[in-house]
Amino acid sequence: MFTISDIKMRGFKSFKRSDLQLVPGFNCLAGPNGSGKSNVLDAIRFALGEQSLKSLRAKKVKDLICQDSKYADVLLTFLEDGKKKHELRRAIRADGKILYRLDGKRSTRTGILEFLKKFSLDDTGRNVIAQGQVQRIIDMGGKERRTIIDGVAGISEFEDKKKEAMGELEVVENRMREANLVTGEREAFLRDLEKEKNRANSFVSARDHLKRVKATLINLELNSNSSRVEKINDKVTDSTKREDELHASLSELEKQVADVDKEKNSLMDEIGKKKKRDDLFKEMENARAELGSHTQALSDGKDNKGKIESDISEVTKEIKSEEGEISSIEGKTASLKKEVDELEKKRVSYSEDPLVAAVRSQLSSLEKEIARVREERIQREGEIRSLSAICEEKEKIAAAYTEGEGEESKAEKSISVLSSRKSEVVQMLDRLFQKEKDLNEQSAEIDRSLLDVREKIAVLRVQSSPTAFNPALRFISELKTKVNGIHGTVAELIEFDPKFAEAIDAAAGQRLLYVVVDDASTATECIKHLKTAAVGRATFIPIKEIRAPESGGGSGGLGMLMDFLRFKPEHRRAVEFLFGSTLLISNSTEAKKIGIGNARMVTLEGELFERSGLITGGKTRGGIAVSAQLSKVEKEAETLRETKNSVLTDLRNIREEMSTLRKERSELEVEIRKCELETESAKKAEAEAKKRRKIAEDARKEISDLQKSVSSMKEKLSGYDTSISKLEKKISDKNDELKEAEQKSAEAMRSVEKEHQELTKSYSSRKAYLDTLLKEVEMRHQGIKERNFRLSGLKSQLSALDKKLAGHGKRVDELVSLIDSIEKKIGESSKALDALLQKSKKFEAELQEIGKRRGELNMELSKLEKQRHQYDIELATLNTRLEDLKAEMENYAGVEPLLEKGKEKLTESMRSLEQQISELGDVNMAAPEQYERKSAEIAEIKDKLEKLRVERNAIMDMVNSIEEKKKEAFFEAFNAVNENFKNMFKYINMGEGYLHLDNPADLFNSGMYLKVKRNNRESSLEALSGGEKTLLALMFVFALQFFKPSPFYILDEVDQSLDKANSQQLAKLLRNISAQSQFIVVTHDDSIMGMAEAIMGVSRVDGISKIVGVKIPKVNAN
Repeated sequence: MFTISDIKMRGFKSFKRSDLQLVPGFNCLAGPNGSGKSNVLDAIRFALGEQSLKSLRAKKVKDLICQDSKYADVLLTFLEDGKKKHELRRAIRADGKILYRLDGKRSTRTGILEFLKKFSLDDTGRNVIAQGQVQRIIDMGGKERRTIIDGVAGISEFEDKKKEAMGELEVVENRMREANLVTGEREAFLRDLEKEKNRANSFVSARDHLKRVKATLINLELNSNSSRVEKINDKVTDSTKREDELHASLSELEKQVADVDKEKNSLMDEIGKKKKRDDLFKEMENARAELGSHTQALSDGKDNKGKIESDISEVTKEIKSEEGEISSIEGKTASLKKEVDELEKKRVSYSEDPLVAAVRSQLSSLEKEIARVREERIQREGEIRSLSAICEEKEKIAAAYTEGEGEESKAEKSISVLSSRKSEVVQMLDRLFQKEKDLNEQSAEIDRSLLDVREKIAVLRVQSSPTAFNPALRFISELKTKVNGIHGTVAELIEFDPKFAEAIDAAAGQRLLYVVVDDASTATECIKHLKTAAVGRATFIPIKEIRAPESGGGSGGLGMLMDFLRFKPEHRRAVEFLFGSTLLISNSTEAKKIGIGNARMVTLEGELFERSGLITGGKTRGGIAVSAQLSKVEKEAETLRETKNSVLTDLRNIREEMSTLRKERSELEVEIRKCELETESAKKAEAEAKKRRKIAEDARKEISDLQKSVSSMKEKLSGYDTSISKLEKKISDKNDELKEAEQKSAEAMRSVEKEHQELTKSYSSRKAYLDTLLKEVEMRHQGIKERNFRLSGLKSQLSALDKKLAGHGKRVDELVSLIDSIEKKIGESSKALDALLQKSKKFEAELQEIGKRRGELNMELSKLEKQRHQYDIELATLNTRLEDLKAEMENYAGVEPLLEKGKEKLTESMRSLEQQISELGDVNMAAPEQYERKSAEIAEIKDKLEKLRVERNAIMDMVNSIEEKKKEAFFEAFNAVNENFKNMFKYINMGEGYLHLDNPADLFNSGMYLKVKRNNRESSLEALSGGEKTLLALMFVFALQFFKPSPFYILDEVDQSLDKANSQQLAKLLRNISAQSQFIVVTHDDSIMGMAEAIMGVSRVDGISKIVGVKIPKVNAN
C-alpha cells in the first residue's frame, strides 16, 4: 500500500510553515470556511505535478506563494507498504522557475510522473473529488453519465486509434482515388492505343501477307521469264546450229565452186593451148554473158507484160460490163424520155402561156449546161484520181527504198537521250531515297515525342480539375485580331518544368490570368470592348508602364522563382512584376533558416511565406499553372499529330514517285538495249540503204511532176465548182420564176386544174426518175472514162514494154546467131575442141546449179539471222526484266512465297491487301510496343491499387476490431464499476443498487442510470431525496475510482448537501472503504469527523493558516 505519511508546506498559499502527519486510512481536515483546508489539498496536487493554475485555484504563480515568501515549497513523504519511504518535493519561485526532487535527488516532472505511474498515480487529478463534482453527476443526463464509464474504460484511446485508423483510411482512399483517376486516364489512353495497336497489327499482317503475295508474283514472273529465256536459248542454240550447218554447206558449195572454177580454168587453159583463138573465145564468153543478161531482162519483161495484159483484160471487162449497163439504162431512158416528152406536150397544152414556155425553155438550157459542166468536172476528177494512184505507187516505191535510212543515227540519238534520262532518274531516286530515310527518322522521332506528350497530358489531366472559365479572357483572345498589342495571359506566355507548377500556382494564383499588353492605351481599349460586350472583367499588365516590386532581402534556397521560367525577352517586365520578388525554396524548414518575413518565399509543394509573415498552404486539385501547362501540352500534341500526318503524306508521295521512277528506269534500260540492237542492225542495213536512195530519188522526181499535174487539175476543178454554183443559182431563180408563172397560169385555168395537176405530178415523177437514170448513166460514163484512161496508161506501158522486149528479143537472136557463128568457127578450127566445149557447158550447168543452191542457202541463212536478231532483242528484254525482278526480289529476302500458284488470284489478293492498307491510312508502328509498356504500367498501378485495397480492408478490419475492443473495454469497465457500485450498498442501509443501460444494443448512444431497489421497489436517482442523490452519486464516484484504484483519495467538502442521516451513512461507508485506500477528507460534519481515524484542525490568523491540532479517536466502524 502506498500512502502519504507527511506533508511539509513552506510558503505555499496561506501556509507560511506547516507540517502535517497523516494516517494510512481515513483522515479528516476540519476548520472554519477560509481557514485554508482546501489549500492543503492544493499542496498535495501541486507536489504531484499539477500544472493548471485553475485546478490549483490560482490565477498566477504569485497566488501559489505565501505573503512575504520568495517561493512555495511542498514536500510529500510516502510510505510504500508501511516501510519504505519516498520523498517528493516541488518548489516554485515567483518568476515561474520550478524545482523537482525525488528522494533528495534533483528530477524533472517527467521523472516524477514516471515514478508515480508505478503506483497508479498521475497528474490528471482523477483521485480528487472536489466541491460541485458530485452535484454535476446528479445533474447529468443518462448519455453524459455514460461517458464517465467511457473515460474510465479508456474509450478515448480507442477513439484516438480509430481516428488514426480513419486518417490512414482516408490517405489510402485518396491514394486509391488518385490511382483510379490515373488508371482511368491511362486506360482511356490505352483503349485508343489498343485501337492503334490493332490497326498496326492489321497493317503488319496485311503488309507481310502483301510481301508474300508480291514475292510469289515476282517469283512466278521470274520463273516464267527464266523458262522463256531457256526456251529462246534453246531456239538460239538450234538456230546457231542450223546456221553453222548452212555456213558449212555454203563453205562446201564455195569449195565446189572453187573446184569447178579451177577445173574450168584448167579446161580453158587447155582449150587455149588447143586453139590459139582467144578472140573468138572471149567474144563468145562476152556474148554469152550479155545473152544471160538480156534473157533475164526478157524473162522479167514477159512477167510484167503478163501482169499488164491481165490488168488490161480486167479493165476491158469492166468497161464492157459498164457499157452493157449503160446500154440497158439508155434503153430505159429513151422510152422514159419519150414518155416524159408526151407528158410535157400534154401539160404544155394545158398551159400555153408564153411566159411559162419561155421560162421552161431557159430552164432547160441551164440544165443542159450544168450537166455538161458536171460531166467535164467528173472527167477531171477521174484524171486526178488516176494521177493520185500513180503518185501513191511511186511514194510506196520511194518509201520502200528509203525505209531504214537514218535508223542508225536515230537509234544512237535515242540511246543518248535515254541514257541521259536514266541518269536523271537514278539521281532522283537517290535523292528520294535519302529524303525517305530522313522522313522515316523524323516520323519515329515524332512518335516518341507524341508518346511523351500523351503521358504528360495524362498526368496533367489527373492533376488539374475543371475551373470556372472567364468569358472575358476568351473575348480578349478573340480580340487579338482586332486590337494590336495584346500578348495573352501570363500563363500562356511562360513555360516551366511541371515540378514547379505548384510553386508557380501558389506564388501567382489568379494573377496568372492577368493579360499582358503593350501599354496602358491598349489596356484601356480592351476594357472599352469588354464593357460594350458585357462579358466580364479582366486585369491587364501594360509592359510599358508596369513597375516590378523591389526584389527585397533574402538569399539562399534554390534561387529566384523567375529564373526557373522560360519566356520571351519582351515579356520580362511582366514576369518580374509577378515573380521578381519571390524566392523558390525546397521546404518550410529552409524558410525558417532564411527567416520568415525576410523575403517572399514559396516551396516546391506550394507553401507561400509572405514578407508580412502570412503563411498560405494546403493541397489543391490542379490550378491555373497546371491548366495552362495542360493547354500548351495539348497544343504541342496537336502540332505533333499534324506534323506526323504531313510527314506520312510526304512519305506516301515519295514512295509513289519512287515506284514510278523505278518503273521508268526499267523501261529505259529495256529501250536502251533495244536501241543498241537496232543500231547494230542499222549499221548492217546502211550499206543496202545507199543503193536504195537512188531509186527513191528518181521516184520522188516523178512524184513531183505528177503532183504538179494534179494541182493544175484541181485548179480547174475549182473553176468548175464556181460555174456549177452559178448555174445552180440561175436554175433556182428560174424554178422560182417558173413556179410564179405557173401559179399565174393556174389561176386562169382553174377549170382544168385537176387534170393538169395529175399530169404535172406524173410528169414530175417520171422526170425525176429520168434525171436519176441520166445521172447514173453520167456516172457510169465517167467510170468508163477513168478506166479508159487507166487502160490507155496500161497500153502505153505495154507498148513501151513490147518495144523493150522486142529490143531484148532482137538482141538475143543476134547474140544466139553470134554464138552459133563463133561456135561454128571454133568447131571448124578443131573437132578436138568439141569435147572440151561440151565439158565447159557441163561446168556452166554445174555452176548454175551450185549458184541456185547457194542462193537457197543464203536465203535460209538470212531468215535465220533475222530470226536470231529477234531472239537477241527478246533475250535482252527478258534479261533486263530478270535483273529487275532479281533486284526487286532482294527486297523480299527472307519472305516465304505462297504455295498458291494462280496469278489471277494472287493479283486479286494483292489489290485487296493494298486497298486494306490504304484504308488503314496512317499507322503508328510503335503502338504495339507502347501498348505493352502502358499495359505493364497500368498492371503495376492496378497491383498497387490492389495492395491499397488490401491495406484499406486491413484498416477497415482494424476499425471494426477497435469497435469490438471498445465495446469489450466498455463492458469490462461497466461491469466492474457496476459490481463496485453494488458492493457499496453492503456498508449503508439503502437496500440494493445497480447501474442500468437503457439501450445496450446501441451502446454508445445509450444512457446510463443509477438505480436503487428497496422493499422490492426500484427507484432511479431522480426519484430520491437530495441527500440520497448525493450519497448515491458519491457511491458511483467511489465505484468508478475502485475500477482503477488510487493509493489515496482527496474529498473536498463532498458532504455539503447531505443531511444528518446521510452523512452518517457516508461516514460509515468511508470508514469501511478506507481499509483499501487512504482518504483525506475536508468536512464540517461531525458525523464524518467522528468516524475518521485522524482529524486535523486548520485555522487562519492574520492571513496565515496553521494546523492547530491532531486527534486520533477510536471509533467502531459498525
